[in-house]
Amino acid sequence: MPPASALAARGSAQAEITGRVISDEGPVVTRDPFDLNRISPAALLSRWHDVDRLDVYRPYLASSEATAGLADISSPAPEERSSVNWLNIFYAIEWAIFAGFAFYLWYRLAKDAWEREVEEFDDRADASAAS
Repeated sequence: MPPASALAARGSAQAEITGRVISDEGPVVTRDPFDLNRISPAALLSRWHDVDRLDVYRPYLASSEATAGLADISSPAPEERSSVNWLNIFYAIEWAIFAGFAFYLWYRLAKDAWEREVEEFDDRADASAAS
């Protein structure tokens, strides 16, 4: 009996599993559409058909040891990425530039309005002096 059938024949039961939680790795396009070389719940859902009341979560649990009837697979820890998120740093710089431009625009509009008021005041003063 294949391992999946053996597990299905046992029915539902509680089990204690020791492992680590891994985030979804995303599907990878390959020449063979049935080749799964990464764990991707999205790719699995596109193959399963009776999923009306199925709850699927993107992270999954990689068990340290296979349960009875299954073979161990290689599940190395994911590669450590840089602790600096450069995209967020560039966004922060971008928003600082936007804020500087907004402040400059406000300053120019306020200065132009003030100069216009001073000019109108001078024109009224000249008109009253002339009459």
